[in-house]
Amino acid sequence: MAVTTQNSTEWDAIYGGDPSVLRADQWYGKLRILAYNFTQSGAGDANSLARLFKLPTRCSLIGPLCRAEWSAMGAGRTMDIGPVAYTEPDGDAVIADEDGLIAAEDVSSAGNSVYDGALIVGGIWAPNSRDSITVQAKIEAAAVGDGETIKGYAIIVVE
Repeated sequence: MAVTTQNSTEWDAIYGGDPSVLRADQWYGKLRILAYNFTQSGAGDANSLARLFKLPTRCSLIGPLCRAEWSAMGAGRTMDIGPVAYTEPDGDAVIADEDGLIAAEDVSSAGNSVYDGALIVGGIWAPNSRDSITVQAKIEAAAVGDGETIKGYAIIVVE
């Protein structure tokens, strides 16, 4: 075997090829914080939704830097966080993934979690959408009480 020196795809695109093939949010992008504070107003049945934030059309969400916190919601309750359905620029529909960012998190007592759902690959989710993407929480298995809270922030990279 021999000692080798090889380049990443990004290195080749920037320094040896065509940098236009890289998305701006994936090379020299700017970090942005999308903070959210949600308080349930009146009781809601199981599967009630809380809209938390919207992602811009081209961004990368950095899952390990994102955080959700919640109040104690009672025994047996779980929470999912994920995007609603959206459309890619080429017209392809992407179905909702209600637990793509946080899946079946136990919210019976107060707690917090980073975004580590199935959409987060290598720490990042980089959707490509024609319009902004709504991200929401869903409380499952039992009713959500008046005054329950979900707060946190998403860290994204944009152009």
